[in-house]
Amino acid sequence: MSLPHPPEASVAHSSAGRLRLKVPERRGDTAFFAELGGKLAAAPQVHEVETNARTASVLIKHASSGDALLSWADDHNLLTPSGRLFTPRRQRPTAEPSWRTLVALAVLLLAVVQLFRGQMLGPATTLAFMAAQIARLGLVGGEAEPGGGEE
Repeated sequence: MSLPHPPEASVAHSSAGRLRLKVPERRGDTAFFAELGGKLAAAPQVHEVETNARTASVLIKHASSGDALLSWADDHNLLTPSGRLFTPRRQRPTAEPSWRTLVALAVLLLAVVQLFRGQMLGPATTLAFMAAQIARLGLVGGEAEPGGGEE
């Protein structure tokens, strides 16, 4: 399978002895991934190759460096290394907890503690209400303006 224009491959993950590549332009092409797996298994110091056409993924377990494997695949016209890390199209936004979120969780925890102590009507409900207000201002409205007014 020496292709005139081999597909571009991105490194999704690399660690000692493991290299995961993504070939999105060939997603779903089971014949391509089966043949690619067989060809990559013949590379020097490769122990095992697992391919998944549905996820466009190639996992290579090896005893050499990932760069050496990519160079070998490029030299044999199997893949063209993209030189960049693979980033999925649908990436979940990473939400870092704000100080308001942490305060709301702390106040909610205090409300639960008060509930277990039997202080149900006074402190527990007050603390739970405060936690809800802090969470609403911090999570829904973003950073609230001084005075707590929403427009």
